[in-house]
Amino acid sequence: GAAFAVRSTSNRVIDWLPRNLDETQRLFWFYERFGSDEILAISWPDCTLDSPLVRPFSENLLKENPIPGRPAPLFREVINGQDVFQQLTSEPLEFSEADARRRMQGWILGPDERATCIVARIAQNEDETFSRIDAYEFVKTAAAASGIDTNDLHIAGPTADSVAIDRAGSRRINLLRLCSISFGLVIAWFSLRNWRHVTVVFGTSLIATLASLASIHFTGFSMDALLLPIPALIFVLVTSGGIHLTHYYNEAVQK
Repeated sequence: GAAFAVRSTSNRVIDWLPRNLDETQRLFWFYERFGSDEILAISWPDCTLDSPLVRPFSENLLKENPIPGRPAPLFREVINGQDVFQQLTSEPLEFSEADARRRMQGWILGPDERATCIVARIAQNEDETFSRIDAYEFVKTAAAASGIDTNDLHIAGPTADSVAIDRAGSRRINLLRLCSISFGLVIAWFSLRNWRHVTVVFGTSLIATLASLASIHFTGFSMDALLLPIPALIFVLVTSGGIHLTHYYNEAVQK
């Protein structure tokens, strides 16, 4: 259970909002009817209304996902400025180019009325989850296949934020675990000065830490940035409690 919990790290800012607030309830109501905020906004320096790479890149994003066991394609909808501009200026709307640019400005067209972007909505897995990291990496693969330098890509949106939080947490968690274990061992040794007692306290702390992770998995939740410090906190607290209980035991035995 602890291993599954560590592998299922997922961060969504919306999950951290208080559920009892009216604003949060309205936001969930909106998502139920109009879809989630799992989108990526993608652009690069030469991404303009007349760029020849915008449409090929959009088509590549909708290609079948090469990752086994994932939805195909990873994105269920891709919108780009060129297609929106064409729809607005064609039948039945037939807006003038100036009107079309004015309507697009501020959401898919920049203030210069040339710079645009691609908005990609991530497809849902069968278990109603999203392959955020897979989708994020697939953007780079599709860009390279379209002749776009991946170093020039600008990827934003709520999903990009979640991926950044996931990666930052993954990089820090191992250091956090090592520091908490080392700190616990040092404190246990200087407090008990007996390897048998240290082993018992240390083993109890590890079991409690694994149990806290397993409880997250078995209750249907997943790890996120808010829960990442919990295992280290449990380890330190149980170590502290174990040291106190061991001293009480030794004092009771001596009496």
